Amino acid sequence: IWRGNAEAIFLRSRINVAEHLEDGREILCLARAIYHPVFGLSLQISDVDPDFALGEVEKRRPECIARLHKERLLHLNKQLHLPPVIQRLAIIAAEGSAGFADLIEQLSRNNYGYHFKWTHFKASVQGKGAANTILSAFQSIAPSEYDAIILIRGGGATLDLDVFNHYELNATLAQSKLPFIVGIGHETDRTVVDEWACISLKTPSAVGAWIVERAREFEIEVSTRYQS
Repeated sequence: IWRGNAEAIFLRSRINVAEHLEDGREILCLARAIYHPVFGLSLQISDVDPDFALGEVEKRRPECIARLHKERLLHLNKQLHLPPVIQRLAIIAAEGSAGFADLIEQLSRNNYGYHFKWTHFKASVQGKGAANTILSAFQSIAPSEYDAIILIRGGGATLDLDVFNHYELNATLAQSKLPFIVGIGHETDRTVVDEWACISLKTPSAVGAWIVERAREFEIEVSTRYQS
């Protein structure tokens, strides 16, 4: 795909060609066969059908969920214990992302003066190789040092969320000894991660607000019991 064609495809369909043409992905495209006496046969792609790509994503998601259910992995994380106050957080997020900044803003500038200890495990959350970087970050987390794992991503196109529908990634994370709190950052679409995570929220900011409010509810409960 020539650079000009790739840029035109992005403007028309919001498909980032560099990220979505990866090994194993099926696409429907408009292409022209070119033969060169020195370089041989090639296909020059001039357009990509976004609806076909979205159809593949929608097909893969229920298949992955069904497989996790069959292998009894779909409800494991939901059964893990979450402490009343979640203070020690392992955060898997992209470096420098707006979603990560939003989460930290919620945690560090809460109205109640609560302090949370968090560690950032950097990972790419879209594009080729993203699943491997998320798995690498997950495997770096020592379960005894944290109360929960937070997996977040800011908003984006539906195709950009496809990494969270991959079976190998979900099957590994679903067997975590720590509960997952996820905020993939999309108001309408649900990924496979949302189906098995202990707590699933819409955005990184919502994750931070939920953790703060959980601590607030515990403080109110303790105060009420003390006064009675």
